[in-house]
Amino acid sequence: MVEAMKMEHPVTAAVAGVVTVHVAEGDSVAAQALIAVVEPAEHAAPEENA
Repeated sequence: MVEAMKMEHPVTAAVAGVVTVHVAEGDSVAAQALIAVVEPAEHAAPEENA
């Protein structure tokens, strides 16, 4: 969810995968700015079992 003007807006992706976020909570972000990248699951590194 992204909060803007005290409203929450869902952010969806067309594929499942690993998300890399390029902004931090509280950052001001310009319209059309890149906020995250989704690396599709088929190319994502396997999870480690801890």
